[in-house]
Amino acid sequence: MKRWQDFLDSLSTRGGNILLLILATVGLVFAYFHAIHHQMDAGSIQTVQNLLSGFAGALLALLAAQASRQQMQDRVDTATSSLAPKTSVANAQTVNVDQSPKDAAASETPKP
Repeated sequence: MKRWQDFLDSLSTRGGNILLLILATVGLVFAYFHAIHHQMDAGSIQTVQNLLSGFAGALLALLAAQASRQQMQDRVDTATSSLAPKTSVANAQTVNVDQSPKDAAASETPKP
């Protein structure tokens, strides 16, 4: 029972949703080819085609949302890394903002 619950929990994640949409889309592709091969009526073929279009669109939307979310996270990471807590002072020395000016002067090494 625990394994079954773990399996169902794994399907409720984003990866599980993608897996289910891929399986449904592949199954509908085979159903579409089956309907065409056996020359079923136009209504049945149109129904399978509409279902295939809907599932493929849902899969693409899910993948696009995941890609755009990853790009947004990359942009946030880049922006936060470029805003490092350092500033440049007049003598071209880089000092940590959290450090007091007295500590910065004390840590400076004299140049010969």
